[in-house]
Parts: sequence; C-alpha cells; structure tokens
Amino acid sequence: MDAQTWNELAWGFLRSGQADLALEHARRAHEMSRSNVEYLNTLGVAYGETGQLELAEATFRKALKRKPAFVDALVNLAKSLEKQEKLPEARKLFERALAIDPGFPKLAANLAKIHRDCGETERARSLLERSKNNIDAQDLVMALAECEFDLGNKDRALEHLRVAVSEHADWKLARNSFAHMLLSTAHWREGWIEYVGRRNLFDPRPTQIPAPLPLRLEGRHILLRGEQGIGDVLFFLRFAPLLSERGARLSSARTPSLRRFARRARKTQPIHNSITDSGLATFPHSSMPCRRRRHGVLSSMKGTSGLPDSGSRHWAPRLTLQLHGARAPIPRVGASSVSNAPHSRNQFRRRCSARHCAAGRAR
Repeated sequence: MDAQTWNELAWGFLRSGQADLALEHARRAHEMSRSNVEYLNTLGVAYGETGQLELAEATFRKALKRKPAFVDALVNLAKSLEKQEKLPEARKLFERALAIDPGFPKLAANLAKIHRDCGETERARSLLERSKNNIDAQDLVMALAECEFDLGNKDRALEHLRVAVSEHADWKLARNSFAHMLLSTAHWREGWIEYVGRRNLFDPRPTQIPAPLPLRLEGRHILLRGEQGIGDVLFFLRFAPLLSERGARLSSARTPSLRRFARRARKTQPIHNSITDSGLATFPHSSMPCRRRRHGVLSSMKGTSGLPDSGSRHWAPRLTLQLHGARAPIPRVGASSVSNAPHSRNQFRRRCSARHCAAGRAR
C-alpha cells in the first residue's frame, strides 16, 4: 500500500475508536513520506488518542515548523496542550488558528471555553456572540448558557436551555447540560426527571420520562442495579429507604466493595446471582429520586463521608435505566461530606483550570 492508503486507514481506525491500530497505520504512512505534514498531523492525533500527549505535542510542533499556517495542526496542538492543562499556551494557538480560519469547525467554541476556564467569562461571551454564524446552534446555546451561569445569571441560563430543549427534542447534549444545571441550582424535581428521563446521548429515539412509582408498593420486588460507579451508587442508595417505606421489597445487585456500606442502610437485600421473580422490576439506583418525584436530596448516609466525591475527575460513573428498555447516562453527582449536594464535573474542572491559568499568567 502507498502512504495515502495507510493514512486513510489510520483515520478510519480513529473514527472507530481503535486508537492502537490507528497509531500503527499512521506510523507507516509517516515512514513512507516523512515530509508530508498531513501524515504528521494524523500521527499526532493517534498519539493523543492513545494518551501519549507529549509525543502528540512534539509531532504537531514538527508539522508546524514545516507549515506554520497549518490550521489542523494548530488546533490539534492547542487541544493537546489543553489536555495537559497548559491553558495560556493553548489559548494563544486557538487565537492564531481563529485568525487564519474563523469558520474552522468548533474552533470559536473551543476558544470561548478556554476563556471561561481562565476566568474571563465576559470575553468568552463576546467571542461567542461575534462568531455565532460559525458555531453549531446547539453548541452556541450551551456555551452561552454556561457563560450566563458563570456570570451569576442562573435563571437566564436555565431559561436558555429550557427553551432550547423544548424546541429541539433531538438536542440531547443541550438536555444533558440542562439537567446538570438544574441539579446544581437545587431544582431537584425537574432535574431528577431530566437526568433519568433522557435516553442515551447517541440514541436517535426521542426522550421518554419514566412514570412515577405508585404511593404504595406492597407485594412489589424491586431490584436496584448499577453497572458501574460506586460513588453514584452510594449517593442514590440514600433514597432506598423511601421506597421501602412504601412497602416494596428491595434488593441491590452490587459489587463486594459496596456491601459493607449497603449494610448500614439495612433496607436492601444483596442479590449476586440471576433470580427468577415474575413480580420483579429492575431499574438503577439513580432512578429512585425521579420515580419518587423527589423535591430535594437526603442527608449523607452514615459511613460514606470519607469517600471521594464522584464529581472529581477520577469518578465518572454511569448507571442505566432498564425498566422500559431505556439506557441513559446519569449525572456525575457526589455525596459531598461538606454540602451533601450534587455538583457538576464542569465546576470542578473550571476551578482547577482557573488556578492553572493564573499560574501561567504569573510566569
């Protein structure tokens, strides 16, 4: 095969999520034509997708030495620097790329995000408004709402997203942002419904809201299931006694690491093997607040306050809604030992990124 074919195959593997195969093919393309900046760019992307950010950075810099105005390499270098939290340098590269090609896909939105991460929200909003014709409509609505939120205009931010998701049922990323923002502003009832009610972000079917459970559940056996994420399971287990109070028999399919915490609740029975029960309803721990139509959250369950918050970068769990065949990622919320309130991963990220940005300016 020639170098172009190797390069095309590398991009095919990148699109299918097979980063290791992509890297192998990108290397072959580069070895056959070392002066080709397009192949260097592909190699840098493959390094980045395999987590080798320093090699990705070096590869993009090599491409830019040969072609300084190569926008693809500029943007990709900026992204690799952003992932390494080198925000001031990443911002300069995004600005340089935007000056060369204002219509480059998602470039203006990415630069606005960097401005926000550096604590310059007004600058981010101004950029979004100037570049609105070059930004995807859904991305624009979400970015402007986040700017309003950061500036303290929480009601306006929520209204932007509420109108957007009501007018565009297929805007699932906007619905995801809307649900996060609702919970982060203590709109519990609406927030729980938005989280659990939506389908998987990549499922083309329309959103379906699950029906609330009856007030009385005598004779019902409910199996609570979490596919992964002990942090969120611990958070939502605090709602289990509320269903037990309605007369339901509760069981929880859980990992061994969760057993000692679940025993403290004393409201659920462990299920570790397949069971046969004609009256069994299965849904995740995360759907309990929605199905009970909760107006708030509960105090921390005894014995969990020492655990890491699931809002941190190392805790990104998902549970699935199985009762009606729906599958939906749920919020990254944590049982904080300080506030016992859900919080978004974005707020965590912005606080950390702002510190890095300030350090960069000081240097």
